[in-house]
Amino acid sequence: MDSVSSKGKKRKKAGLTKDEELELERLEDLILGRGKNVLKHAENPPTSDNEDIIDNSKKIKLPEAAWDDPDDSNINVEEALAAQGRPKMGVPAKASDHYQTMLKKRFEIRVGNSEWARLDRKVEHEDIDLLQRCGNFIEQESATLSKGILDIKKVKNLNKATGREGPYINSVQFHRTSTVALVAGTAGKASIFQVDGSTNPLLQTVKFAQFPIRCARFSADGNQFIVGSQHHTHYFVYDMMEGKSIRIQTHHATEQTNMKKFEVSPDGKLIAVCGRFGDIHLINARTKEWVGTLKMNGEVKALCFNASGSQLWTHGDAGEVYVWDTGSRKCLHRFLDDGCLEGSSISVSPSGQLVACGSTAGVVNLYNTQSALRSTAPQPAKAFMHLVTAASSLQFNPSSQLLAMASDGKDGAFKLVHFPSMTVFSNFPAKDRELLLGRVQSHDFSPNSGFLAVGNSQHAVQLFRLRHFGNY
Repeated sequence: MDSVSSKGKKRKKAGLTKDEELELERLEDLILGRGKNVLKHAENPPTSDNEDIIDNSKKIKLPEAAWDDPDDSNINVEEALAAQGRPKMGVPAKASDHYQTMLKKRFEIRVGNSEWARLDRKVEHEDIDLLQRCGNFIEQESATLSKGILDIKKVKNLNKATGREGPYINSVQFHRTSTVALVAGTAGKASIFQVDGSTNPLLQTVKFAQFPIRCARFSADGNQFIVGSQHHTHYFVYDMMEGKSIRIQTHHATEQTNMKKFEVSPDGKLIAVCGRFGDIHLINARTKEWVGTLKMNGEVKALCFNASGSQLWTHGDAGEVYVWDTGSRKCLHRFLDDGCLEGSSISVSPSGQLVACGSTAGVVNLYNTQSALRSTAPQPAKAFMHLVTAASSLQFNPSSQLLAMASDGKDGAFKLVHFPSMTVFSNFPAKDRELLLGRVQSHDFSPNSGFLAVGNSQHAVQLFRLRHFGNY
């Protein structure tokens, strides 16, 4: 007697029906990874003779809240805030809205609306882990990104729900721990969107009157965002938990005149601001107090922190790069960017192994970090000549497998570099989409590189799905 017939007898003795036998076989195939029909079973589980009694037209009943106070539903925002002695300013709701609605919106801004928790969600075939990982016959997704052709898909614009942030979208940034993104522009508006690639619903818009936003960043803990302008000596900090904005005036003794370009350190300790005459102003990220000023030769054109926040890298109009220790606030090293007359952008990879330096000529030099730190005139590992106007922004993705290079001087001037091959992807952007991409003002990768957002000078933030990487 063979093993199959033996199994069949055991199941019949256990009183299993035919459907139950098939289902058990399917589960064994999936778990043990045997047989040639693993994919077939995963995609098309056996149907039951009793399925005709299921009414698929009925909507799924949503679970009830564990605690529901009927009195809460009758309280509006104005009444609740008056009872707490709080002003209405900055609260993400109308005075007549229910207080519960406002609290829910604030929660979604802070932590997002988890995709896995939606009962009616649609799961894309490409994202079903079961199909990639179960069974010996299924090829798992490679951890290495292939060069040449990038698997990328255009999805709905991130700010499709508004388009009101300004013609120039100067800042776009994904939240590090929640599936939300910040979009800000010259109209003085900063919006928070839920990121799902299909609807990207608006969660909140904050208006800063007569304040064209030039730069906006989340705080390291994700509870606040900061907006700066090139036309004002003050800036704003918006607390997303409290729903209020705080105006902060720069200290007159620092000679800081604006907040048009700044970065927040990953460790949450500092905000570094590009100043005039070679000044780099340092602000305590928690208290927002000025703590010091660094000085380099020439004008500061770009700056960035390393992944730990222990170093600050700055690039200037003299073509020289400075590396600073953020603890001691001393210059660790400086070197000449090869062939650069005037620097315009800089980015250090999250891995810490690479640094990219852009110039006004459009050349982007790529250096091995250790080589750059050992020489005052290092030779680049690669020089990219794909931009013909100034390289206005550079950014590595979180896994250091991609480098985004952009110029705001020409439509469609945006390239993605593959690592470790150091080659540019040939299919993005497509030639017929360069005009649609517009003049790139800002860009960002989501925490797992699943999405790439590109803000332009035509009110739009185009959103792309990078299918090699995770959902977000």
